[in-house]
Amino acid sequence: MTETFIRAAEHALLSERVARIEERMGAATKLADERKEQVALAFAASEKAVAKAEQAQQRVNEGQNEFRGALKDQAGTLATKEELAAQAVTMGAIEARLAERIVALERGASAGAGKDKGMQPLIAIGLLIAAAAISYVVSLLNAPASP
Repeated sequence: MTETFIRAAEHALLSERVARIEERMGAATKLADERKEQVALAFAASEKAVAKAEQAQQRVNEGQNEFRGALKDQAGTLATKEELAAQAVTMGAIEARLAERIVALERGASAGAGKDKGMQPLIAIGLLIAAAAISYVVSLLNAPASP
């Protein structure tokens, strides 16, 4: 009888331990399922965030490409150094001819000093034109080079 009692006690003790282990396993399984669900939710949220970030980057890239295109169009309308140099040579020639004309007008004015006072405004206009031409050429030569 003691043997039967010991077996029954051992059986009860083992049954109790098995029940605790099953309870712990159930709790661990439940916790694992909850973690799995949390990971799935976090993954879905990160996928949405990545999609939004990709869309935002695409919009930024489009804006940058538009800006680059505008700069390229603008660069196409700017004068090159060679064009400015050629224009400076032309302006220099025009300046030289204007200077010769001014000298000729001054000589003519001094030769007929009292005869025709109407030449003085023409001389002043010629000097103003020469000064403007020189100023324009200097500003072109000092302008920054186009990219």
